[in-house]
Amino acid sequence: MEKTIQENLTPYEIGGTINKLSGINIFENTRSRKVVEHRALMCFLLRDKLNMGWRYIAEFFNDQGKHMDHSTAIHAVKMYPLYKRHNKILAEIEGRFVFTKKGYKQINKVTYLENKYDRLESKYLELKDQLDTPLLGLVLNAPPSRTNELYERVKMQVDSWKWKDREGVK
Repeated sequence: MEKTIQENLTPYEIGGTINKLSGINIFENTRSRKVVEHRALMCFLLRDKLNMGWRYIAEFFNDQGKHMDHSTAIHAVKMYPLYKRHNKILAEIEGRFVFTKKGYKQINKVTYLENKYDRLESKYLELKDQLDTPLLGLVLNAPPSRTNELYERVKMQVDSWKWKDREGVK
């Protein structure tokens, strides 16, 4: 690992550097030991070196797609010394960062909201594609007064298929 020192990076840059150096995506929603340990390093740097509040640390991770709340961030920072004692790579990566100023109290709200919007838009388009079927179009265009009748007919057909499938298996 090269010894380039990174000074006064933003949380986004720190996360990217940790991902690059470790070859691990710390924002992945997993409980894999390596990911948890490197994520704890990130939380430690944000809290101890940048003096970020617990809520802002959680918001930062959520902004990157990793579900986290403030208690998870607290636990990660509390556990980091233990992880570092058993995983020397964490100490090596931590040593790559130099912080001469403190007080990065919050993440950039504009960037946070833009990323959140992009994730929501992506989820919306994914759900829209799932709902774009001819059958759903027929159901949505049925007269509201006939909804119960339509439901009963579709249910009968589905039940009939289940019955026929059982008969075919015997």
